[in-house]
Amino acid sequence: MTYRLPYRKPIESIPYDEFYSALEPNHAPDGTFSGVAVGDGWYRLVMDLNQELTEKYPNYSISQVKEKFGDLRYYTQGLDEEGEKMVSLAARDATKTCERCSRAGDLRYANFYEVLCWWDAIATVVNNARDRSFNRKKAKARERAKNAS
Repeated sequence: MTYRLPYRKPIESIPYDEFYSALEPNHAPDGTFSGVAVGDGWYRLVMDLNQELTEKYPNYSISQVKEKFGDLRYYTQGLDEEGEKMVSLAARDATKTCERCSRAGDLRYANFYEVLCWWDAIATVVNNARDRSFNRKKAKARERAKNAS
C-alpha cells in the first residue's frame, strides 16, 4: 500500500446530504436539473448564494451547479440582472477559495484546473506522482508474471 498525502479537511464540514437538501427546493421544476458537482470547500459559498437568491427571488430555480476550469458555474432560471450579478460575485469569490478546504486558494493546474490552497495543491501533485509510479510498478509486475508463464 502506498502512502497518500492527506488533503486538509474543510474549515466547516457540511455533510453532502445537508448541502444537497438545502438546494433541493430550488431544483428546476421542468426536470432540467442535472446535479451539483463542486468540492466540499465550496459548499458554504453555494449554500449562502442559494439562501440570498431564495430570499430575493422566491421563484428562481437551479438547473446545475458545477466547477469547470476552476470556475463556479451556477446555472439558474428566473433571475434578473441583479440576481445574475449576485451569481457573478459568488463565482468571483470561488476563484479565490480552495475547492477542498475553503481556505484561500489560487487557480492551479495538476491534470486539470482547480482552485486549491498551497497544501492541497502539493498533496495533489505528490499523490498524482505516487499513483503514476505505483501504476507503472503494477504494470511491470503484470508483464513479468505474463512472461514467466
